[in-house]
Amino acid sequence: MTFWEMLQIETSELPMPLTFPCTQREAWKAYYDKPGIYFAWRAEDGLLQYVGRSKTIGIRVYGYSNQAEPHNPPYNEKRPEIYGCLINCVFMPEYETHVAELYYIWKLRPFMNGEVKNYLKKQGDYLAAHIEK
Repeated sequence: MTFWEMLQIETSELPMPLTFPCTQREAWKAYYDKPGIYFAWRAEDGLLQYVGRSKTIGIRVYGYSNQAEPHNPPYNEKRPEIYGCLINCVFMPEYETHVAELYYIWKLRPFMNGEVKNYLKKQGDYLAAHIEK
């Protein structure tokens, strides 16, 4: 599913991100201390790869630093589900993110979330979801 396809989905239950995806470094600066749900889009083709939640989105997608600038290299290199992805998000209170994350995973089916991988394996469509790219 691409960002444009996601905007076409009826989601009156929960909001969809309205900003264009940005780099993880830009996300670190813009969302450093904000809670919510983040969406990781594969840069080469714009497919939704991962949905996650965090009380500090910028730190979660890029890494932590006590300095004014994030450290180099970012710790997200250890997280293949978001490495090299573009990020956008929906802000919400931390207590709402637990249920909202599950809703977004169920509705959007990002192929790097463990729940979706298990579902696709059972359905026999694991490779069809572009996991091997």
